[in-house]
Amino acid sequence: MVVAIQEQMNYYQGIKGGALPIDASSYVWREADNELYEFLLGAETYAQGESCDRRACYVLAARQMGKSSLMVKTAYRVSEKGLVCVKINLQILGQAVSEEALYLSLLRMICQQIKEFYPNSVAEMDAIWKENSGLPPALRFQDCLVDILERLEGRKLVVFLDEIQQLIYWKLQNSFMGVIKALTEADREVFRHCCLTFVLLGVAKPSDLLNHAGFAMNAAKEIELQNFSGDCPSLLQGLEDKIDSPQPVLKEILKWTGGKPFLTQVLCNLVVESKIQLTQSNLKADMEKLVRKEIIFDWRRKDRQSHLQEIEKWFKTGYTTQKEKLSALALYRKILRGVPVLFDGSSEEQMSLLVSGLVAKSGIQLRVANPIYKKVFNSEWIESTKQFIQNQEDYMPSTKIYNRDVFILVDQSDSMNDKDEETGEDMTRWQFVGTELLKGDVRKIFSRSHENQKICDRIYLYFFSRKRVGLDFEVTDANDLDDIFRENTPDSTTFICPTMAKCLNDWFENGRKQGKGAFFIIYTDGVLSDRSQFEKLITDTCKRLDNQDEIKVAMVGIGEKVYKNPIPFVELDYNTKDNVDSHGNLCSIFQFDLANEMEDIIEFLDRQLKNDPELGLPEWVKRDHSDWYKRNVKY
Repeated sequence: MVVAIQEQMNYYQGIKGGALPIDASSYVWREADNELYEFLLGAETYAQGESCDRRACYVLAARQMGKSSLMVKTAYRVSEKGLVCVKINLQILGQAVSEEALYLSLLRMICQQIKEFYPNSVAEMDAIWKENSGLPPALRFQDCLVDILERLEGRKLVVFLDEIQQLIYWKLQNSFMGVIKALTEADREVFRHCCLTFVLLGVAKPSDLLNHAGFAMNAAKEIELQNFSGDCPSLLQGLEDKIDSPQPVLKEILKWTGGKPFLTQVLCNLVVESKIQLTQSNLKADMEKLVRKEIIFDWRRKDRQSHLQEIEKWFKTGYTTQKEKLSALALYRKILRGVPVLFDGSSEEQMSLLVSGLVAKSGIQLRVANPIYKKVFNSEWIESTKQFIQNQEDYMPSTKIYNRDVFILVDQSDSMNDKDEETGEDMTRWQFVGTELLKGDVRKIFSRSHENQKICDRIYLYFFSRKRVGLDFEVTDANDLDDIFRENTPDSTTFICPTMAKCLNDWFENGRKQGKGAFFIIYTDGVLSDRSQFEKLITDTCKRLDNQDEIKVAMVGIGEKVYKNPIPFVELDYNTKDNVDSHGNLCSIFQFDLANEMEDIIEFLDRQLKNDPELGLPEWVKRDHSDWYKRNVKY
């Protein structure tokens, strides 16, 4: 049966962006609607005669999740119950706002919207503000609110603040949350029965918004805004008059969008406006064709209301630190590959991904929010975004990182045929290193430059396994790795010294004479068969150097076996530092880190060049192996 597609205009008004009109037929009711409504009507307040201990609630979610529409709809509903509602969008205040400007602007906007109940509020509050010019702006704002509440004669005032992340950009979130805390604790009759409530809506992490030292998280109620799910009758209504059998079509739409509100309305609208014929027997294939053509292909040009670009923007220009952005992208890579990641509300990286919209909670795990995002925000996008972040001015590695010979040694032992969570179900460790980890690292090494300086133009790649010098290759392009790893397979044991000694000798004979330093980067998934000889090789090499910055050896641990028990490698790292070079300095040319912990290969190499004892062992050693750290670390 053919599903007829006809033109329909303006039903799915969500495609226009911003808040839906109050009477929009396509508005989808969610649990958050009831939760916010009940909270504002006082369902969570204490018994009559007791003061309320919650003066605020917050709705924090990714962009275009329907926060503004929720605000408009809820304000209308509670206004009908006699509450006085004020709606303020903080973005209208501009990019740079002082504390004085924030509180005066908020006060004036509140007054302008309550003229029905307090006709002269603007003029009178301006006068009070000026009379108390000697007081801090936050305190003047609190006092003016008290006056406003007294004039409202018992009516409850609800102040909706949309785009609350602006407070974070202005670095005023602590000041504002301090005001709410002070109002909560105020011992005045006017505050009894929760006569004042703030509703905070925006794109932010709770930890960034509520990081005032004296403001506990439970002092504000969290209201979670879920994706669309279930039957969604209001969405179905827009399809019913235009296509036959709309329910399976809507179900397929929700599969593609993961219930993301804006994206769902967009795809619903595409279905009713598209000229392609959806057939019941081939619905999945027809829908995929529509999605690929109208959303995924050339997505930046076709992006409606900048939906996809806003997700990308979170990582490129969002308020989080560069370190957090890179960590979040590393975590997203795992989730994209299907590695199970349990939800942890205390993880900044996880919360950052949730706020960006890229991932969603599925039970106790995180998953990519929908198949569209999987196609758009793929591994290539991760790499290009990381490169953008690293090239920003606040990421500047030491100039000592440039003009190097780079030797990469890859473990070719038999265990590299194994699979684990890090590699996903479809890859062995060998395939993962060649097509994912190493390929990305090589790209970064080749692309890193500063003032016409580069790290290197070519990389010397070696495989090590048996007690002999391993196979070697010269790599000038990261794509070369595909053929190299496909044509070679894991072998047997894990002897590294013959190959490592060959690489060191090559550098001493050639690179050093040309005035170049050297990086030796080792990828391994198991304990070395010649560990003691390798440790001696490192310390003997250190004694041959005039300056320990000449050579840096970076070992990267991969695979479940190493992740579960990294201490043998940590001890290898630590033991080499017990030795001294010819100048009496502690040996500091070797360092170990885990692939799933280190932010980036460039950061790892740069960290070694900082010669800071505090950076001698990674942070996760102190965090996850504190007993060993306290027992062994002497510096």
